[in-house]
Amino acid sequence: MSEVKKELSHWWIISFEHQGKPVEEGRILWGVPVEFDGETWCCTSLIESVDGEYVKTRNSTYKLIGEGDEITLPLSDIERLRVGFSPANCIEMREMERSGYKIEKGPRKK
Repeated sequence: MSEVKKELSHWWIISFEHQGKPVEEGRILWGVPVEFDGETWCCTSLIESVDGEYVKTRNSTYKLIGEGDEITLPLSDIERLRVGFSPANCIEMREMERSGYKIEKGPRKK
């Protein structure tokens, strides 16, 4: 096994769907680094394999610490995850949008 890049807590293994159908080979890992290294979250490249508490992605190996979860999100949420929103934030934002709130996709222009 390759060297562990980071240990992640509060982790999620995320699968994606598009138009109600699963996206094949599209799982990523999102979590919070155990040792603070300037990052408050980590969103990985595509997962190649999961072996117990170890997740190998295309670029690195991560160790999962503590409890986590697996979830399926719409593919459109990938951009939110990449900028730091958690999977739980993505779910909350979609619920707000269904209730009529408009959530901007990026920073406001002055």
